[in-house]
Amino acid sequence: MIPEEVWYLFVFPWMFFIATIPG
Repeated sequence: MIPEEVWYLFVFPWMFFIATIPG
């Protein structure tokens, strides 16, 4: 299982990156 700390460290930056993409 993936630790929640690691999960958040991957998910939040990734979602923020996706949100900054135009379109």
